[in-house]
Amino acid sequence: MEHATTLIAILHILVAVLLVTIVLLQDSKNSGVGGAFGGGGSQTLFGATGAANFLVKVTRGLAIIFMGTCIGLTLFLTRRTSHSVVDNLPRPATSSPASPATTDNSSAPAQAAPVQGVQGTAVPGKAVPTEK
Repeated sequence: MEHATTLIAILHILVAVLLVTIVLLQDSKNSGVGGAFGGGGSQTLFGATGAANFLVKVTRGLAIIFMGTCIGLTLFLTRRTSHSVVDNLPRPATSSPASPATTDNSSAPAQAAPVQGVQGTAVPGKAVPTEK
């Protein structure tokens, strides 16, 4: 199923690029991009109206293929069993919350209270200055 989705996505991108190119090659009121390649008014490659009819038919065909790939990608991607990378992560064991460990820390040094920062936030690891 992954290969089909990848194939349709690649086809979709190719059809989109071709569709944009063909639309830009078509004549407009100002001769379009087709005039930039020497087409001018006569379209010597396909005749006076041959290119217009050919490009319109190609545009219609590419538009139909583009719509088909849109629908195909939507169907393939919405019918997946997992929708996120997070769905594939292992889930932690659901057990009762762990109680804090009770160890004898009588030999451990006492921790200093945090210093108040610029806007009243505590800065860990700094001792609070005492007023004299």
